[in-house]
Amino acid sequence: MKTANRLLDKSVEATVNLDLLAPIYLLDISYVFTYRFGLFGRIQNAHSYRQ
Repeated sequence: MKTANRLLDKSVEATVNLDLLAPIYLLDISYVFTYRFGLFGRIQNAHSYRQ
């Protein structure tokens, strides 16, 4: 029983850590996406300005 409880504690700790890290990862990913799409948008704008 003790080993089962220890495993449960470990899994709870892991899920808590994931809950804390998930927003940071999501922010990072969204930042990268917006940065890249913003870059593509600027390139498209430059092409439209030339025409």
